[in-house]
Amino acid sequence: NKKDYQKSLSDLADAIRIDPKSGSPYAHRAFVNSTKGDYQPAIADLDQAIQLEPDEGSSYEMRARVRSELHDYEGARKDLDRAIRLDPSDADLFNERAYAEYLNGGYALAIRDYHAVVRFHPGDADAWSDLALAYDANQNYQQALEALAHALKINPDSSYAYSQRADVHGAQKKYDLALEDLNKAIALAPDNPDLYESRAQIRLLRNNDAAGSLADFAKEL
Repeated sequence: NKKDYQKSLSDLADAIRIDPKSGSPYAHRAFVNSTKGDYQPAIADLDQAIQLEPDEGSSYEMRARVRSELHDYEGARKDLDRAIRLDPSDADLFNERAYAEYLNGGYALAIRDYHAVVRFHPGDADAWSDLALAYDANQNYQQALEALAHALKINPDSSYAYSQRADVHGAQKKYDLALEDLNKAIALAPDNPDLYESRAQIRLLRNNDAAGSLADFAKEL
């Protein structure tokens, strides 16, 4: 709650006063402020933490996350570049950079990094689905379908993979296949409103099925 945040910030201010050359309390204060949604003070503290301890990768990772909240995806990518140079064995860093690149429209770069993630975790169905997401955005539909085939082989009950494959089929105007996959996704995740919205849109595109679309939009609401 608000009082706990203020107590934490007060304690961290004392830690900084006692040891102003340590980056750790600045980074911890940044975490508290970012949790509160106070992103600019968090950025300022992470700048200071990095200046004091430039080889601490977690500060770059945290600043990347805060920059993403501010929609500064290019800044987030640069921070993750540095974090990866410091720890090239951390798959999560590649995953975070891939998503920042994806949100910034750098789909080819996102594909590169998602490939790195599946090399780290070849048995992770969601990692293959994320790779497919980037391929789909880059209009590499065949590669997206191949990635999703991997995902569904690993986890045949992945509603995420079915919904992703529906998106690929929809982009190719293969609406019957898209509808079939969305039906499977909804059977697996009936409480996901986004799936009903997607199915409503496909129904409209497929046969101008207004009644079916309205029913799905009602479920989404």
